[in-house]
Amino acid sequence: MFLYGAGGHGKVIAEIAEDVNVKIDAFIDIDISKRQILDYNILHEIPNKNVELIISIGNNGIRKKSQPITRISILKN
Repeated sequence: MFLYGAGGHGKVIAEIAEDVNVKIDAFIDIDISKRQILDYNILHEIPNKNVELIISIGNNGIRKKSQPITRISILKN
C-alpha cells in the first residue's frame, strides 16, 4: 500500500494503517525536498505498476486536483 501525500494527514493515515496491521510500502509526494516521513521512504513518482494507494492529502482543494491525475497514473502499465 502506498500513501499519496507525505504531510501531517499522511502521518495520521500511516499510524492508523500500522494499528490495523496494513503494510505501508512508501509514501508518494511531488515535493522532491521530502525524503522520509516516520520510517518510510518517499517516492516522487507513482510506481509503474498496479498499486494499492490511499490519497493522504489533507487539504481538500489540493486533494480534489490530484485525484484525476492519480487515477490515470495508477491505471497505466
